[in-house]
Amino acid sequence: MTADINELRSNLENEEVLTTYEIPINLINMRNRTARLINNESPDNFLRGKNSRFEFSFREPVYVSSITVKTRGYPNYVSLGFYWESLYGAKEKSKKFTEGKTSLELGELLTKFAIKPPRRYRATPEIESVNIRGLSLKDFDECCKQARKLEEHKESIQEECDKKISAANEAEQKISELEHEIAKMETEVSTLQAQVADLEQDIDSKENEQDTLSRAISE
Repeated sequence: MTADINELRSNLENEEVLTTYEIPINLINMRNRTARLINNESPDNFLRGKNSRFEFSFREPVYVSSITVKTRGYPNYVSLGFYWESLYGAKEKSKKFTEGKTSLELGELLTKFAIKPPRRYRATPEIESVNIRGLSLKDFDECCKQARKLEEHKESIQEECDKKISAANEAEQKISELEHEIAKMETEVSTLQAQVADLEQDIDSKENEQDTLSRAISE
């Protein structure tokens, strides 16, 4: 059984688990100028933060774990609108800015999404960059396969644990039965010892009586 557990441990160690990464621009449709905000680091690509939708679409469905938008010129108490379309339909949510940045946690397969900044304030706000973390469709499929393998390993480990627990319960039951037998035998030994003591006392008494009788006859 130990060999089986070592084999399961080895299988788990050999599994390469995929983690999310920054979605590259080659998975984004680059037909409109908003696409240049993806993973942007250049001030030349900043866009004025007007109160309208900035649309982004993918070349194929992409598993998106999070979207982070960096801006400048927006106060912390205003919110950015997120709009996205997944395999489950269209959804939307607003998130407040914190030090010019806001993030949306998702965990869905998206075909496209959009952001809508709030109305302009005294400053002239700008959208600096949009960063998407997730997995390509190919990697998402591979991740699902890994999850299924891990679930199989989990079931195998659970089965081995159940066997060990069952064996431990049986051993505990046997120990309990042996302890009961030992206690029973100790009781029987104590009874026998008491009976032997009584017999020895009877023998001593008989011997004393015999000595007394012998002295009486000799006189």
